[in-house]
Amino acid sequence: MPEFGQSKRRRTGQVVGALLIKNPPAAEGNLLEEVEIGWHLRKSAWGKGYATEAARAGLDYARDRLALDRIIAVVFKENERSVAVTKRLGMTPRGPSDRYYGVTLELFELTLAD
Repeated sequence: MPEFGQSKRRRTGQVVGALLIKNPPAAEGNLLEEVEIGWHLRKSAWGKGYATEAARAGLDYARDRLALDRIIAVVFKENERSVAVTKRLGMTPRGPSDRYYGVTLELFELTLAD
């Protein structure tokens, strides 16, 4: 169920990153039933609020269009900027998990209430 979007600078139209909403793979590679939100930005776009802005729109889409009641994010513990985004989004930290992608990641979750 991949859903992808691009984040652009409004003034220039330059693509600065992508937002994704998808079923993440388990360590073995098979897709899980859970749904993940994630963001990837070019380094020059870091620290400008694009990830948070895009993720908020993605969460609205996940709740309103996909009718999801729960979404997760998984990030490397060392990726302090992405951890900060999950906090700004109101996601709850659930600790380290090796359930996704075959590596240990920090798991965050959010209940999407109306």
